[in-house]
Amino acid sequence: MQSVLLLLVVAICLTSVRSFVSRGQCAQKRIVVSSLNALDADTIGRLDELKEKFTRLSNVVSDESDAEKAKISDVVEKYDTYKEVKTMMGKLRLMWRAEASDRRKAKQLKSFTDLYNGKLEMEEVLKEKLGLPYNKESVSTVKELATVADFDAKIAKLTKDLESVEMVIPSGMSTRDERFFGQVKS
Repeated sequence: MQSVLLLLVVAICLTSVRSFVSRGQCAQKRIVVSSLNALDADTIGRLDELKEKFTRLSNVVSDESDAEKAKISDVVEKYDTYKEVKTMMGKLRLMWRAEASDRRKAKQLKSFTDLYNGKLEMEEVLKEKLGLPYNKESVSTVKELATVADFDAKIAKLTKDLESVEMVIPSGMSTRDERFFGQVKS
């Protein structure tokens, strides 16, 4: 009886440890995915607080509130635009996955990369406005996007070259005759 109870306790402990390990791996994946965003949680929190403050000040009619609202209006507007761009990127990603046409997929991908570049620029502007360290030079040159654009250009060139190549077969001769019997003279 005790051995069965001991075996049961060991099985429960192993199951618990396994579930905690898998949860820890999921948390690591979330950290990696969230690190793709340039704005961290503290910065987003500060921006949300500024937006709430702007909303509260909009409800108050006074010269002091108007002056304070004017100070933060630029940051709040840029943050609203930033959130809209993130929403549009998510919608484009879903549309791209469901799209069947290659031409539309290409247009949606181009729109997505343009929005991504704009998002990166807005992140740097927001960092600058909040007084955080920023780097505007890194925004204009995203190496990975430049590499993708280079490969797209190479693929387009190779596709164009492939379309221009023709196989010239003399009239009246089948390719079978040419393969098996060489040049057939008429």
